[in-house]
Amino acid sequence: MPAQIAAAVPALPALDIGFPEQVLIVTSAFCFKPIQMALSFLLVIALRRQRARDLSLIRNGLLFLFLGEAFCAIDYYTASWLSEPLDFLHGAGMVAMSALLPFGLFTLLDDRVLHFSDEDAACAVNRLCKRCWKREDVTCAPHRLFFFVGPALAVLGLIPLTLPFDQSSLVYCVYGTRLSHHGNAWRQLLEFRIYPLVGAAALLATWIFLLQGRRGLAWAKRLFFAGFGFVTYSLFRFFLYRTFLPNPGWSGVWEETTELLAVAGVGALLWVFRRPLGLIRPKPAEG
Repeated sequence: MPAQIAAAVPALPALDIGFPEQVLIVTSAFCFKPIQMALSFLLVIALRRQRARDLSLIRNGLLFLFLGEAFCAIDYYTASWLSEPLDFLHGAGMVAMSALLPFGLFTLLDDRVLHFSDEDAACAVNRLCKRCWKREDVTCAPHRLFFFVGPALAVLGLIPLTLPFDQSSLVYCVYGTRLSHHGNAWRQLLEFRIYPLVGAAALLATWIFLLQGRRGLAWAKRLFFAGFGFVTYSLFRFFLYRTFLPNPGWSGVWEETTELLAVAGVGALLWVFRRPLGLIRPKPAEG
């Protein structure tokens, strides 16, 4: 802990947390985070030779998750979460992950199951639409749905703008070590002001390409998931931060737990469908 923070600690309000909470804080920081980072790195290695668009997006999303968490760990061990450049790199990695990983999962579902973007494949949603843009001069119903989904997410993404910055400061002890919480104005400006506005702008900009019909679909999807990454990361951090403001240790616990479950969920998906996805060689036919 830097000397200037250590000197200020005795003057800050002290938060008394119980022993079970201390165990969970330490477990999430020194167990969940390393496991999550190791698992994401192993998945990146496992997908390194994959050239399919969906698996490449998933691999890159996991790579940015690993890099973001690595910067977070370096920031904690070297600067007690006070390095603004490292904090920015952590957030940038998580925003990229929040965009690329959902984009990859969506592309996997579309390319391999639904086929509503592939002009040459039968669309699984056609039983609802009856008429299809692949055979007739009509617009695509799922494409039209995004005219609502994009602006709706843009509006919800503005939620962090409705509360003022947190300026509280307190300390709490974990296994005899004093940790401090400070309302960081720079971090809140980035995550609760700039990210929501950038995300909302990207989501609204999808209209420009959706109005072009099938010609603009590829760019509309890219913009949608870019905005989705900014908005969801901002909302995720905002709700954890504000919910556990009276006890900030829980924010870290649930952040690490959620990220571990997300990586484990992707790993489970890839393992269960490893044969259809071509992640292992098929068994040679006997005889």
